Amino acid sequence: MYRPVWLESESSKVGRLHIPAHLFEQMKAAHRIELHVPISWRIQQILRDYPHLTQDTAHLKELLQNLRKFHGGKKLDSWFCFIDNGRWEEFVESILREHYDPAYSKSVMRNSHGGLDVTTLQVDSMDGNYVQRTLLAELLSLGNRLQS
Repeated sequence: MYRPVWLESESSKVGRLHIPAHLFEQMKAAHRIELHVPISWRIQQILRDYPHLTQDTAHLKELLQNLRKFHGGKKLDSWFCFIDNGRWEEFVESILREHYDPAYSKSVMRNSHGGLDVTTLQVDSMDGNYVQRTLLAELLSLGNRLQS
C-alpha cells in the first residue's frame, strides 16, 4: 500500500546536507503540486521569520552583494533604497518577484525528469480555518486520486 508523501521542492542539497541520490531521483520524477498563495501572505511570513535581517541592515546588504552578478548595481541600489527607508514590504516583494521566484522556477525545471506533471492550486487565503478545512482536504483528496 502506498501513501502520499509531501515534500517541499528542493535541490539535491539542503544547506550542507545531501539528499540520497536514489531518493532525489524519485523526488524529481514525482507528481508536483504547486500552491499559489497570496504575495501579501508570503511577504508577512518572510518578515516574521527573518527579523534579524531587518535589524542588521549592514549584514543584509552584504548578503545582497552576492546577487550583483545576477541583477547588476542598479537593481541592488533599488533594494538598498527600500532597506534604507524601512520599506520592508516593498523590498521583500521585489526580491521575491525579481530574484527568488525566477531562481526557484529554474531550479524546479532543472531538477525534474522530462516534462513536469504538475497540479496547481490557487490558494486564496492562508487563514487557519481555510487551511484546515479546505486546503488540507483538497490536498488529501488529490493525493488519493494520484495514488490510484
